Formats: sequence, structure tokens, C-alpha cells
Amino acid sequence: MNNVFTCLCCHPVDDCIATGHMDGKIRLWRNIQKMDYIMSVFHWHSDKVQDLVFSLGGQSLFSVGMEAVLVQWCYGSESERHFLPRLGAPIQHVVSSPCGSLLATSHTDNRGTSTGVLLDPRTKALVLNGRPGCLQFYCLHTDQLIYDLDVVQQEHIFPSNDNQIEVTKADFSCCGSWLATVEQRICSHTLPELRLKFWSFQDKLQSFVLNTSILAPHEDDVIRLCFRPHAAGNFSHMLGTISKDGCFKIWIISADAQDDGAATTWACDFVGSYRGLPPLDCCFAEDGSLFAIAFGSIVTLWDPENWEMRTSLCQPPGNVMHICFGRNSCSNYLLGGSSAGFLHVWNLLSCCLEWSMQLDVGVLVADPSSDVLAAFTSSATHPSGFVFRPSERKPLFVETSVSSTAILSAVFVPRDKPLDVTTASERWLSASRLYFLDFNQELLTLAAESDVKDTPTSKQLVLKENIPATPFSVLLGKHTRHREAHDENAIPSLAPHLSGSLTIEQMLTTPAHVLPPVTDLCGLFLSSLLPPSKDCRKVEEPVGEEEEDDDDEEDIEAHSITNEDTQSQSESKALAAVEDEACDLGVHMDQTEVEEIKRLQTADYSWLNDVSL
Repeated sequence: MNNVFTCLCCHPVDDCIATGHMDGKIRLWRNIQKMDYIMSVFHWHSDKVQDLVFSLGGQSLFSVGMEAVLVQWCYGSESERHFLPRLGAPIQHVVSSPCGSLLATSHTDNRGTSTGVLLDPRTKALVLNGRPGCLQFYCLHTDQLIYDLDVVQQEHIFPSNDNQIEVTKADFSCCGSWLATVEQRICSHTLPELRLKFWSFQDKLQSFVLNTSILAPHEDDVIRLCFRPHAAGNFSHMLGTISKDGCFKIWIISADAQDDGAATTWACDFVGSYRGLPPLDCCFAEDGSLFAIAFGSIVTLWDPENWEMRTSLCQPPGNVMHICFGRNSCSNYLLGGSSAGFLHVWNLLSCCLEWSMQLDVGVLVADPSSDVLAAFTSSATHPSGFVFRPSERKPLFVETSVSSTAILSAVFVPRDKPLDVTTASERWLSASRLYFLDFNQELLTLAAESDVKDTPTSKQLVLKENIPATPFSVLLGKHTRHREAHDENAIPSLAPHLSGSLTIEQMLTTPAHVLPPVTDLCGLFLSSLLPPSKDCRKVEEPVGEEEEDDDDEEDIEAHSITNEDTQSQSESKALAAVEDEACDLGVHMDQTEVEEIKRLQTADYSWLNDVSL
């Protein structure tokens, strides 16, 4: 039997120890300090038990595993169980708070993001890896998750021997209308699975929809992908990818789709390499006129119009691991960080080295709203951050220790309106705000002292939270919407009265502990369901100041008395008319018959108009 221990915990009161095992079973060892101990076995987990913890008083035992479910066992009656399912990823650890009111779980997806931190140009939301096979869109203004995009579009099963498909790379087009993703699954028993997907943004759905899926876009792992920027529609959409197979590929929208008006699809337009060297990084210039690729210690510049290599830049020693073009007034500069611990800056007008400094660059990112760049050192502990202009050797800002762990990714988020800064050292923060993610999965930012909390101003920040995450939820959502529409069409006459009833609204909004007995509310509730008569006048209470409330009540009472007098006069005239007509016909009628005829004459028969013959 596979009874290897995986975890254990002690009961806070009783002489009992709970142990978890590789076979998914939990064993309770009672009277453990005596030779005649009692062992009980309980089984729910399909794979090994990852962790166990007792509640503060020992009334409950909590267990977690690869099923992404938190299981609560009632101590003393272990056959009674409660579950908290669909927690997103396999759970590795669980711990209880000192007061016993909270539980904290640690999941397998609590690790470095392979896609890095991206910026959605439409919503200004941060995009990074979420649950396996998904991208999560995180709103900085509201500090909330907007929605998850299911890239893999597969149901997830979490046995220990299964290799999940992961989203490894992603990038947005400059206007946010296209999203490119790379998903990969590495299995020792089969060939690696690699897919490149293109997603188009649908305004009606307010989400990205899969447009093109390409199997095996490269023969090896994709290192980097980036869209070609364009302004005012001068260039068509284009994506560049580099891979460990030594090649770079250019992807464009199919020419057949552009000429014939057919459905838009993406296809490979060009494949290139350079001297058999492995590509390490790539990026487009701000205006899209150049495509830079780092091959070893050489940086090559290519023309996207005909894919001819214009020039090459080299500054040994070491391989160029990171490259980035300058922006705005510094767009004529190209920066490169080498593995030898140097940061080089080339002037593209003269194709010569402008300046160089000793800096072991781990992350290099440019601000799209200004001419500054940010660089973080690759130190695993206490990395430093630098903000500078490519045209100047002296940094604008230096922070010697921005985090206790390595920086994995960084991004500049443009502001809705420029920030009014007072000091010269903070002017680089006026156009954008710098966010960076460290190895502990902590999102950090550099802010000015006068920086205030941003408020959402874009209407696109308000996205639906019920965007389907899986194909099954899409099917379920369509069925639910169809059923709701069918129910609304079945009873159209009750909806206006239910939604507009003041009585029902008061019953639903009043706290339950101050409501009168249900027997007293029954009559009012049934009366509110009846449709109003057409000859009844609806008296509306005018909206005014508090000092006018008494006058409004007196006006309503006077109006009600006037209506009662008018109704009494109408009834008297109707009764007299009936008696006169009976006398003319020579028919003698008693008071009861006259009352009945009068009631029939004044009744409301408008409902007959709705009856279809």
C-alpha cells in the first residue's frame, strides 16, 4: 500500500494526531501516547493529501490537495463533510489564523508569471497569468479583477501526473484590438505542444474572441513576441516572434482576406535568421520603421517593408539579453543590456555607440507617454531601479533597493491626465506611473508624494463580470438567458405591476426584524398584485424640501376628500337615473336590484379589450 506520510497536525485539545498520505487517505491516531492507540481511516482525496490543519477548538479538520478543494471534516463524526470547491489551482498549504476565524491557502500558481506584466491599451488594466491556461485582467483603479480570459479553452483536471497547458507569452497591439498568445505543454512522454493564437476584441461582447490558432509556429520554445506599432493607420497589423530554434518569423493578416473581403485570418509572411546565432530579444521602433533583433552579442536592424537587414550593432563582451528603442524625443536611440553587466546606448542616426555604463540589467522598459526608460538590476536580493533618458548618461532617479527579491517584469501605465508635480526629481512621474512585479508576486509602484489615488474615468472599465470563462459556462449561460427570455414572454402583464409596486419595494427593502407579521402583510401584498383601474386617479407626492412635507400631506388629504365627494355625487346621479328609467317602463324595483344595476353600470370592463377572440 502507498501509505507514505505527506503531512500531519496535532489536535489542540485531545490526544490525537491527523496524518495525510500519498494514497489520498487521512488517518486519525487517538490515544497516541498509549500503546493501545486507535486508528481511523477516512478517504476523499483522489491524490495525495498536501496539508492538514485543525480549527482553533479542534471541532473541525481541514484538508487540501490537488483537487483545488478545501475539505472540512467534523471531528467526532468524520462522515460529515463540507466542501469549498473551485479554488482555482491545486492547494499546497493551509493554515488557520490565531483567532480561528480565517483560513489561508497557498496554491501551485503562486509563482512567477511567464507572460510578465502587460498593459491592456483599452482598459488600462494589467494583464498577467491567472489560473492555468488563463489571463487575468486586473484593474488598478478599483483594485479588483475585471475578468479572466480562457486562452486554452479546456476543462482543467489536477492529477499529479498531468501536465497542464500554460500561457507562456502574450502581447497586445498598440490600439488593443488584437491579442497574441503562446501556449505550451511540455510532457516527457509525448512531443511538446505549442500554439500561437490571435484574438480580436469584440465591442459587442466586450471581450477577446479567438480568431486564428496556429499549431507549432516554431520548432522550439517562443522567446518573445511583439506587435508592430503604427500611427493613424499607416501600417497594417504585424507580429514578430523569435524562438530557440534560431529563427524569427513575421505574421500578418492574410492577403486573401484583405483582397476578397473574406474572414480575417493570420498567416506567416517571412522567416529569417542570422549566422545561425540564437535570437535573444526583439522589439519594433516607435514608428514601426525598424525591427531590432539581438543575436548573441550582435543587434541587427531590419526593414519591415522588404525585410532587408539595414545594419548591425556590436559591442562586446557578452550577449545582448535586453533591447529597447527610445520613445518620443529619444526615438533615435537603441538601448541594450548585455550579460557582461553593461548597458549600451546606440545613436541610430550615426549607428555609433553613444554611451555605456556598467549595469547588470534584468528588466528594461520604456514609457510610451514620455521619453524616459526604467531599468532594474538582475540581482536576486535587493535589486536597484534606475530611471533615465537615453540622451543623458546621468539617471533621473535611482533607488538602491526597490524590493527584497528579484524583479520579474515592469510596465508604465499612462495617466488619464498629467500629474502636477512640484519637484524636478518627480517630473518623470507626471505622464505615467511605473509598476513592477517581484519574485514574491507583489505588485509594487513608484509614486510621487503629491500622487493621489486614481479614479476610473473610462467607461470601458465597467466590464461584465459574468463573461464566460469556459465553453461549458458559455453553453450554460445561453440556456439561462433563453429560459429567462421565455419566462418574460410568458407573463408580460405582471412585470409592470411587480416592478412598480411601492408596497413590494417597501417589503423587500425593510429589515426583516422590523416587519409586521406575515398575516398582516398578506392583504397588502395581494392588493399590490392587482392591476390598477383606469378610472382611478393616481396621486403623486411632489418632491420638495423637508419643510414642505406638511403642506403636501394637507393637499393630498384635501384632494382625497374632493374625490370622495365627486364619487358620491356620481353614484347619487346614477341611482336617480336608474329609478327614473324603471318608472318610465312601469317596472317596480326594490333597493337591492337598483344597487346591483348601479354597480354593473359603474364597473370597469376595460380588461375585455385584452381578450382575443
